Formats: sequence, C-alpha cells, structure tokens
Amino acid sequence: MRERTLVAIGVVAASLSALALTVPAPASESAVPAGVEVVTVASSGGRPLLGAVRDGKPILLVDGAEVPLTSSGGYAEGSRWQSLAVDGVRVAAVSGERGGAHGNVRWTVWTGTTAGVKDEPQPFETFGGWGMGQLVAVTYVSGRPLVIGSWQSDTAGFDIAVWRREDPASWQRAVMDPVMSSTRSALVQPAAATGFGDRLIIVGQTNDLLKNRVEATVWVRDDDIWSRYVLPSIADATADSVSCDTNGCLIGGHTQDAAAGWSLGWDGTVVRQTLPTVHLNPDTLVIACRGRASVLVAAESARTILLTDASGTWQLTAPHPPPAGLPIAATTTPDGLALVTRDGERSRLWTVRA
Repeated sequence: MRERTLVAIGVVAASLSALALTVPAPASESAVPAGVEVVTVASSGGRPLLGAVRDGKPILLVDGAEVPLTSSGGYAEGSRWQSLAVDGVRVAAVSGERGGAHGNVRWTVWTGTTAGVKDEPQPFETFGGWGMGQLVAVTYVSGRPLVIGSWQSDTAGFDIAVWRREDPASWQRAVMDPVMSSTRSALVQPAAATGFGDRLIIVGQTNDLLKNRVEATVWVRDDDIWSRYVLPSIADATADSVSCDTNGCLIGGHTQDAAAGWSLGWDGTVVRQTLPTVHLNPDTLVIACRGRASVLVAAESARTILLTDASGTWQLTAPHPPPAGLPIAATTTPDGLALVTRDGERSRLWTVRA
C-alpha cells in the first residue's frame, strides 16, 4: 500500500437563521424485557438487533426474541458488547470484560448469523498482551468482518490497528499504512468505524502536540489506499461516530461542549456542517445516522434531541413523545431510526420517524 494523506477542505454549509426551527418527529416505544440492559444496536434487515446484558451475561435480541449464543466460557460469559455489525443475515460482534492481575479488558470476538452466534477463542496475544490498546468497532468490508482498535506504536503511543478474520476462525492483525500511525508530535486515537462496500472508514482524533490542538480526524481505505482527512473546526474537536451511504458519510462529534458534524464525499470533499447550538450532556456522544435523512442524535442536559438535515439546512427536531433517558445508541431503519436510551437503570427502545 502507498500513503496518501489529504487535507480536508473547510467548506462551511449554509447558515441557519437566528431562530432554529423545531419540528416534531413521531416516536413510539417498544418494550424491552425487564432486567435487560441494552448497550448497543445494529440494523438487521431493517429491524433493530439489540446487544444487551441480562444477569451479567451478554444476549442478543431481535423483535423480542433471543438469538442463540454459544460460548466457550471464560471471559466471554460475563462480557459486555462493545460493537455489533450485520451483513445480510451474518453477524459479527466484539465484547469485553475486565480481568487478570491488572484489570485489563479481555476481548471476545463473535460471528454467526441471526439464527445463532458463537464466540471464537483466540490466543491471548491476538488482542491482549504488552502491546494491547483498545477495540472500538467491528464492521464488514466487502463481506469480510474486520475489528478496529489500537495497538502499541513503534514510535510513540498507539497506532490504529485492524484485525482480519482468517479461516478457520483465526483473527490476524494487519500490517498498517504509516497514515494510521502515531508520531512523536501527533498521537492518533480511533473512536468508531464502519464499512461501505469495499471502503473502510475510521473516525476519531489526532492530538497534535506541535499545534497544541486536538483535531477530529477520519481515515478511509479505498482500493487498498489509505487517506487521512483532518476535519475543520474552530476549536479542539473529536469525531464520535460515522454513518455512510452511496453519497458519502455523515460524521458526528463534538467540539468542547457543543455538537459538531461533518460530511465526507467519496471524492474526498469535507464539509463542516453549521448546526443549531447544542450544549451536550457531558456523559453522551453525538451519534451519526445516514438513512432516509441525515440525522445527528445528541443529548442536551437530560433531553434527547435530533439534528436533521433538511435540504442543506440543519434544524432542531424534537422526538414526540420525548424519549425518556439519555441516548446511548442508534441505527437507521426503513422508517427512520431505532434509538436506545437509558433511563436510570432502565433501557428503552424507540422507533423515531425522521
């Protein structure tokens, strides 16, 4: 692979009027079984696949029914879901549980279908050991599951790392392009990832020590060529999430305590979106969803809100009735969004038409 580093184009979207329009988005709640804590969600054939925990053990739910899980025991038994990905009927997932003398996360990878998922035990050194960082996402690219995270750098800090599934059920860390590496003056950190066709898109941040600045960053692998884009911002910023379609990607993030958003075209054009001012709840992230509409899910104080792109102008959208709790995960559906909120100790699932 050869390196190709591109600098983002800081084009600002059309300005909003002084008073952002607030419009209702119909929302309805679906029951979550008692004692079930939902931690993540993915779309399976337009239906939400819920990654949840019950009695300290991981479970998967779709339409209220459990997807059979087969575990080899060990740390997999008590792990929490980190990320889910669906490709047709195929499912890949990552979960983790802290353990061992140092309390590091012991990672488990799972694969299967919506008819059944099993864990794939790996040698300890695959995801653990002296060089271990963190795992942030699992996704499919060209029908192949990939795990994205970080691994100790030969130079400084941690580099972005990608693990590929090799037959039979063996995961191997790929040799990465220098674009994904930290240096003594710039430390990279992934936060989320997704695949679209044969492209892999990773978002996160770069801590530029020379500029004394944190920059929201996106890395794209297209035809085995990696490109790096620094997302324009007037202050320190980081990218939290990404969602893509045939036109490109919507990236959600934050700058200090405000919501931020960017679009990335497949031609490499980056546009910083002009959003209504939203002061984020510090315990939440901004979730990007690109489906029927481009939507950023966020929380202002204790209120879940949507920022919706209406023909190039972003407006504040209020789900009605207001979802109780804070948003923790969302995914696109044919009708809009499947939104998971946490209300105290209770998980709630909402369908929002957006």
